[in-house]
Amino acid sequence: MTETQSTTRGVHDIQHIEITTEDPGRLKSFLADVFGWTFETHPMPNGEYHMFRTPDGNGGGVLAPMPGQPIAATPYINVEDAQATLEACKEAGAEILMPVTEVPGQGRFFWFRYGGGPPLACWQQG
Repeated sequence: MTETQSTTRGVHDIQHIEITTEDPGRLKSFLADVFGWTFETHPMPNGEYHMFRTPDGNGGGVLAPMPGQPIAATPYINVEDAQATLEACKEAGAEILMPVTEVPGQGRFFWFRYGGGPPLACWQQG
C-alpha cells in the first residue's frame, strides 16, 4: 500500500485486503469489469501483485497463493509494532502462520489464526 493509503487509516483499522486465487489475471479482469476496480500490477519473485483500488478508495491486492497458503481474502490490520502484536496474539492463544516479515521500503507484516478461524494479518507501516 502507498504512504497515502496508510496515513488515512488508524491503528487497528483494516489497512488492506489481499485476495488469493489460482488465476489472478482472470479475477482482476472480473473485478475491474463488474465493480469498476482499478489495478496497478507489480512484479514479485513468485508472480505478480495486482494492487487494486475500489471506487471509494479502499484497496488491497490480488495474487496467486504462496506454497501452503489457502485461497482466501485476508484482511491486514494496522499495528504500531508488528513484533509486539505478534507476541500479544501468541499470548492470547493465536496460531502464528507466518512470522514477522519485512517488505523492503514499505513495512512489516505477520499472519495468524485464532480459534480455528480464517487467516488474519497485521501490518506495520515502514
